[in-house]
Amino acid sequence: MVINSLDSVIKSMPNAKIICFVSENSLKSKIVKILRRLNVEVIVFDEFKDIHIVTSRFFLSLKYLKQNKDKFDRVILSDLNDVFMLNDIFSTFNESQILINKECSNYDNTICNYFNSTNIVKWLNASYYDNKDLFNYIYNLKKPILNAGVIMGGIEKIISFLTILTSNFDLKKAKRFGYDEIILNQLFYYDNKFKDLDFIIEGCGQKICFRSKSIVYDFDSKIVQFKENQCSPVIIHKNFPNFWNYGSLGTNIFSKVYNNNNSKLFFISNVNNTSYKDNLKIISDL
Repeated sequence: MVINSLDSVIKSMPNAKIICFVSENSLKSKIVKILRRLNVEVIVFDEFKDIHIVTSRFFLSLKYLKQNKDKFDRVILSDLNDVFMLNDIFSTFNESQILINKECSNYDNTICNYFNSTNIVKWLNASYYDNKDLFNYIYNLKKPILNAGVIMGGIEKIISFLTILTSNFDLKKAKRFGYDEIILNQLFYYDNKFKDLDFIIEGCGQKICFRSKSIVYDFDSKIVQFKENQCSPVIIHKNFPNFWNYGSLGTNIFSKVYNNNNSKLFFISNVNNTSYKDNLKIISDL
């Protein structure tokens, strides 16, 4: 679904300039050729190759944003292959704000993911095998998981967030998928490291919704909306209507930057060598 997700970004924010960070062993991947056909600028990185991309993306984003912070005022750090942008999300927040999405899947925010779920326990075990007290604290939290896949805010706040987050990563543990999200939640709920940033926690609502099971598509009106109230979300993260599911290209991470001249910069932190055949047929529709 990488092409589908990227298509939604291009169509909802057509002035975007897209930059993709790829590892050297991914340069011959056919998805890289597709990205270039979409006018994506591909940049090769040789740092943080020994840790999982879901964690290295934050280091790469921080380095780039610090080098270019005078050019932009708002940023979105976002997964690519499972995030759909249906409108200009930058118009929904300003540069003094920073927002994160909790993993709730209904409009009332009563159905949420917590830290005692099976997959998350695996991440907790891998992250806290040497700290049972911290494991027990996070495991027993009665608060929804904060998702690391979509984070939005002013560039200064995003840089501050990334600085705090990356300085608390243990690179020996960062080879595993999910480590980034566990540490993010630890810093938020246990260490209270982000208190000065005044994070806005978004649930499932009109701005964004995570894994919603109540989003439907009306083929006549061509409108995506919630069943409960006919509101249309700006961002859908996971659980797209079935007609969008053209296949998967693996986890590719990108960040979007918006400046005062109405131009945006997107950068993907990695492209994996994974199957692309189901996506090639829709490239001509972009």
